[in-house]
Amino acid sequence: MSYFDFFFNEKRVKTLRGYTRPLNLTVCPPEWMWSEAGIARITHRLYALKMVPLVPEGAVSRLSLVDERTYRSSTLATDFKWIYGVRNGK
Repeated sequence: MSYFDFFFNEKRVKTLRGYTRPLNLTVCPPEWMWSEAGIARITHRLYALKMVPLVPEGAVSRLSLVDERTYRSSTLATDFKWIYGVRNGK
């Protein structure tokens, strides 16, 4: 998986564990794109899909952390305060 190393959290733990089959968003009302309630419905539909695992449970603890160069280049210019909900001075 060429993208595996780029799914990580701020503690540098690789987080990609699996994937689901595609979710057809064309059957959803278009307001899902800007409505919190719509996003919640999409989220519930995604979690209802069967996940195809990529990493066996026993191997998760043996995954290496993301290296320094990858972490720094992938988070360059990232505003972590904005990511975690501190927006518009709130």
